[in-house]
Formats: sequence, structure tokens, C-alpha cells
Amino acid sequence: MIVASSVQASDTGYQRLFTLYSKSKSANWKPSESFPVRIPDSHEIWKKQKRFVRRWKKDRRILVSVEEAKFEKKKRLDMKGLGMVRAPQSIVYAVASDFSKMKDLSDYILESRYQQEKGLLYLHTKAFGYHAHMLFQVKAVETDQEKQIRWRIVQGTFTGMTGTIQIESLAKAIGSTSAREASQSLVSLYAQHDYENLGIPDFFVRFGLEVILEKVSSTIRRVVEEKSSVGS
Repeated sequence: MIVASSVQASDTGYQRLFTLYSKSKSANWKPSESFPVRIPDSHEIWKKQKRFVRRWKKDRRILVSVEEAKFEKKKRLDMKGLGMVRAPQSIVYAVASDFSKMKDLSDYILESRYQQEKGLLYLHTKAFGYHAHMLFQVKAVETDQEKQIRWRIVQGTFTGMTGTIQIESLAKAIGSTSAREASQSLVSLYAQHDYENLGIPDFFVRFGLEVILEKVSSTIRRVVEEKSSVGS
């Protein structure tokens, strides 16, 4: 089943990437139980150091970082983010794992399509005049220990990037016994991409991605909190 969500849906981008995917080695992959990228220990600094806690908790800022480094003969892009959401972990996870409704989460997402049986999510996004067409392999993982969205871009912009979104109870994440904090969430993102040439300007890599990550995260958080407020 393919679920499409778009104001003006177009098959062009989706069909092109899906055709490329079907002919590639990626077509033999199955949604795995464990992607190679995990939330790194560096997130613990953001969670616990007072100067960072004040920024994401009191000031309600979303912390983001995009770093580029040399890796063998390629470059490595590390992206991370962290923010608090005034909604229970269960609601945040339910919204984040509803891949058929990604278009509803942000104006930066122009079109989304989800092929459930193959675990494939197509997104067409636009920011700063740049369009990106991406085909993701996605997996929602829910255990007693964690709630995560794991993904890998298999065709399109940033092909090869892997990432994890982790959703925790705020109280558990920071070791609090507060009932109020138990009803809120802490969301962490980590993504990694090895590449030779992204095909986009360097300034966009260094500056644009951080801005986009922060703005998209802010709009998604607002939508999730509104959904939580309506349901409470």
C-alpha cells in the first residue's frame, strides 16, 4: 500500500527514485532491527551540563550541530540535535512513527509518500530555494528500554546517510522524579553521512543544514504539542 500526502502530488520525483532503488543493491535490504548509527555519548553532555540544560529546558531552544570532518579519502558529516517536547513520550513516538502523515508535520515538506510493505518513505522538501528528493528506508523500534525511529537514505539527496531519532521520557532522561517532567519528552537526533561531493554549496553544508534542522524541528514540535493539547 502506498500512502501519498501532498497539496499538489507529483509522481515524477517518487517514481524516479523508486525505479533507481528497485534496480540497486538496496532493493535487497530489509528494514533491519538495528541500524549502525546510535545516539552517541556526546548527547549526555547536552542532557546534563547546566549551561546546555538551561538552553533546551528553560529557554526552550532546540540544540543542533552539523560538523564536517575528513574521513579516509572522503568527508564525514555528523548531525545531531536535542530538544524538549511538552507531550508524553507515547504521543511523540506515535506521531513520529506515523510515516503516512509526514507532510502534515512541516511546511518544509512539500510531498511525502509511504510504502508500508517495503518500509520506504519518500520526502520532497524545500528550504532556502533548494529542493531535495529523498527515499528513506525507515523502521520504528519500540521496546521496554527505548523508542526510536531508525532510517537510512537509499536514493536521492544524501544517499547513504543513516540516522536515529530517540524519544525518551524527560524524567527518565535526566533522572528526575517530577510527575510533570514524566509527562514530557526529550528527543535526540543523530545522523552520519560519508561522502565525496554532496553537490550543494559548502556554506549550505556548514550553515544551512543547522538552520534547517532547527527550523524543521521547531515546526514539528509545535504540531506534536498541539496534538497532545487537543487530546488531553
